Amino acid sequence: MIDYRAIQLKDAHEIQSLSAQLGYKITLKQTIAQIISIQKDENAFAILAIQNEKVCGWLHGFIAIRLESLPFAEIGGLIVDENHRNKGIANGLIQEFVHWSKSKNIDKVRVRCNAIRTETHVFYEKLGFVENKTQRVFDLKM
Repeated sequence: MIDYRAIQLKDAHEIQSLSAQLGYKITLKQTIAQIISIQKDENAFAILAIQNEKVCGWLHGFIAIRLESLPFAEIGGLIVDENHRNKGIANGLIQEFVHWSKSKNIDKVRVRCNAIRTETHVFYEKLGFVENKTQRVFDLKM
């Protein structure tokens, strides 16, 4: 059985470890700072999936506000431990986010996915997500 609960500061190490599985290089101190910021934001959502008292996944989402379109909910990050994949955990995390989004009167959930993660594209499509557009992302280092 999978349980879901809000992310807490005590979860920082597990969140950082899971993030590293997908190649994200964030320190424990930075992870703690991110958790604090998310907890203060009423338009942010962050939960863990727990099985047998062990963190096996997390999802962070938020309400995106744009001038040119109506607000939507966006999955900012979703990671399931490599030893727990293909067991419905990601789907459960998404359903929790969808429920939260509906409670905020949001009727669309968006997710962005790296072009090289083709197996993840198939996963989202099986859940009913429809590819909307292809983008390039540009960063400016400050």
